[in-house]
Amino acid sequence: GNTQVQPNLASFKISLMAWKHAGGDSLSSFRAQRILEWMVSLYQQGKNDLAFPDQMSFDTVLQSWSRNNHKRAPEFAESLLGTMEKLSVATESPRIRPRTLSFNAVLGAW
Repeated sequence: GNTQVQPNLASFKISLMAWKHAGGDSLSSFRAQRILEWMVSLYQQGKNDLAFPDQMSFDTVLQSWSRNNHKRAPEFAESLLGTMEKLSVATESPRIRPRTLSFNAVLGAW
């Protein structure tokens, strides 16, 4: 296959949305978060500049946690919001700065 072909932000977001809409099954949010973490890792390692997540990527996973019935879902949502804030500061990127929707998703998880 062509090693130059890589998923971009849009293709990653499709996967995140699919897991978000998979329902209240606790595994769906864990899978969405793993994809988001993979996106960050690919970008930070210089393996895929097109994988850098945006606010919508994070918000999709936060919303997934807010709809999840796992007993620790609120804690996972809060932790992800903290990661989002730290990454925004570290990269100096307004693309991933938490917004009202981000905080509302965490509040909704409780």
